Amino acid sequence: MQRIAILALWLISIPASAQVLYNINFNNQPANSLVQTGAPPQFVSRINFGTPTVVSSFGGLHDQPLRLALEGPPQCYYDQSQLNFSTPPGSSLDFYFDFTSAGLVGSQAPAYFDVIGLGVDAVYFDSSGVISAFNGHTVTLGHFTDNETFRMWLHIDVPNQTCTVYKDGVLLGPGAFPSHIASDGGLRFNYGVNSITGRPDSSAAAIDNVLLVAVPEPSVFGLAGLAGFAVLTLKRRGFQS
Repeated sequence: MQRIAILALWLISIPASAQVLYNINFNNQPANSLVQTGAPPQFVSRINFGTPTVVSSFGGLHDQPLRLALEGPPQCYYDQSQLNFSTPPGSSLDFYFDFTSAGLVGSQAPAYFDVIGLGVDAVYFDSSGVISAFNGHTVTLGHFTDNETFRMWLHIDVPNQTCTVYKDGVLLGPGAFPSHIASDGGLRFNYGVNSITGRPDSSAAAIDNVLLVAVPEPSVFGLAGLAGFAVLTLKRRGFQS
């Protein structure tokens, strides 16, 4: 019954004012191959480092997620892909993706995953199992465990330069915090070592169902975004009512 109620809430219609900038599920690409680049909304813009790879499944993500691991030349152990876009004037961004990891928590590399703007602001998932934000200083938001599969939602209020982070629809941390995470027109997914002295290990993370939507501020997309696009996510994870 609880899952039925969640699905009913998530089925709120998407406002007509929302503009989909990216909607990537990697199903249009062959498994076990380097992620393809191309035009939005179905492709990442570029690969900056490493070999981000579309795989048939990874942990709780069973429908061709994108795997990121510690690959690349020495002292540059990164997998990194990028989304380029222009935010419509006066709009904010709702950014969603499914996430899971294996070996990240407790990694001796130490490893980390993050979503970062073209500047330095970022939301981190680190080897201590902490989800945090960096905007000149570190803000602790919440926690995660290896093999946990969940949907992240970042509401990025571009006009007011704040960011609010949710995990499976639950608000994390102190709520909105100052951020320039997407005010410079791009986002990157990283998986890498946490220092130049780090050494790679077998840890990795995967993402799927990447959705970036521009909405007029104040955002009313909210639950509707976790909404229609999370239903498919639940189906892919094997959840049933």
